[in-house]
Amino acid sequence: MVGGWMLWAVGNVWGQSPPPSDAKEEAVQQGSDSSTAFAPYANDFVTDQQSAKLHYDYIARMVEQGTPELAYDQAQMLVVYDSGSALAWGVIAWGDAKRGEMADAITEIVMAARSLSGNAFIQSTAGNLYA
Repeated sequence: MVGGWMLWAVGNVWGQSPPPSDAKEEAVQQGSDSSTAFAPYANDFVTDQQSAKLHYDYIARMVEQGTPELAYDQAQMLVVYDSGSALAWGVIAWGDAKRGEMADAITEIVMAARSLSGNAFIQSTAGNLYA
């Protein structure tokens, strides 16, 4: 559901994401699987809930690992703090499509594709929505 979410563009999750700003965000990026990426995210979330970078790193890692469903809530939080995160909008679109909320999902994937059209996850999600 779109609600009050807005749009902000950020780098490509495959090789072009912003560099980590400190060790805690790097730990999220380096997690070898969902649980090892989630542990540092959860620990840091307790002290810095409004860190757009922390949310982005977690979302990017979950997308990279093929588990965007694990980043749906974080994507919704990210667009509150940085309303134009194309990757977050892509994850929200993916999740809304899985929930059968197709009108919202199409609106969200269009927003994501405007800023991050070359991203494989965005392309795949858009293709599945329009198929």
